[in-house]
Amino acid sequence: MTPETFLNVLQGNAAAMAGKGTGKVLKSDENSKVFVFFSDHGAPGLVAFPSDELYADQLNSAFENMHANDMYKQLVFYLETCESGSMFADHLKDNLNIYAVTAANPFESSWGTYCYPNDIVNGKHMQTCLGDLFSVNWMENADAVAPNSETLEQQFKVIVDTTKQSHVMRYGQMTFTNEVIGEFEGILDGADELFLDRVFNRQLKAHHQPKKELDENRHSSTVNSRDAKMHHLYAKVAQDGNHKAHLDLSTEINHRMRVDNVFAEFKGHHLNAEKYHGPKNFDCLRALVGTYKQNCGALEDYSLKYVKYFVDECETLSDPSDYEASIEKLLNACSH
Repeated sequence: MTPETFLNVLQGNAAAMAGKGTGKVLKSDENSKVFVFFSDHGAPGLVAFPSDELYADQLNSAFENMHANDMYKQLVFYLETCESGSMFADHLKDNLNIYAVTAANPFESSWGTYCYPNDIVNGKHMQTCLGDLFSVNWMENADAVAPNSETLEQQFKVIVDTTKQSHVMRYGQMTFTNEVIGEFEGILDGADELFLDRVFNRQLKAHHQPKKELDENRHSSTVNSRDAKMHHLYAKVAQDGNHKAHLDLSTEINHRMRVDNVFAEFKGHHLNAEKYHGPKNFDCLRALVGTYKQNCGALEDYSLKYVKYFVDECETLSDPSDYEASIEKLLNACSH
């Protein structure tokens, strides 16, 4: 999965997807109601794929193209990443019939949930977070109600009320939030009590706990997404306690210290470094992200939290097209 693949699928570009995976793309029209749910890591102005990044300007350009080609009547997009609000704030136009809901505002982390020690499946600790808080909240809500009994507006309020550690945001057009969630997230036919009983019984069987206790565990075992790997390694030490587990944890701590030092030097005495700027200079941002990945190391869940320094650097340039000095400053920070 790459940003290019995702955008080709989203925009119905079957030719570009020939011979790739199933080759399937979105085949919607002007009467379609489209629902997209995307979950991964993120940073201001981007969401992270396994080896590349999708930037806010690219995603919103795809939306405009879909709208121009009559690929939907209404589109709902739920996004779970850190700083996910930055993908839509000041970027998503309000005349595209798109309603976007994000796990966090443009400058905060999202959170994992059902983390150790509440990460038990079939009696075994998975040593990881089983989901993201925002994602779990909307999916458990969708499971708990009949698809024709709750509106998008009502679901949004439930998600806001249950997602305590980050600020759930929404963007775009709110004109159709009075429609029921089954128009987008499920199938309206057959939404009866038998269906609901089957779903709830499946949840109880999977967790071996009453629903109230599930809710309590969801909120008592949350972890900042930036710390998900660290928490995973800590869980392995707590559970296994072998030499490799301790070594892996120590290696991650050392890696974090290096990342902290690189960005501390890059930030330097930049007076605006603590002031949030919405990403707009994407050429500069792409250049700095690319430079970091090529010369400093992988851009992973922890180092992504510092992309805000790249955004700040790019948005405060006197000449937006002149970012050579910024690249040089980053190279120097990495080499030290």
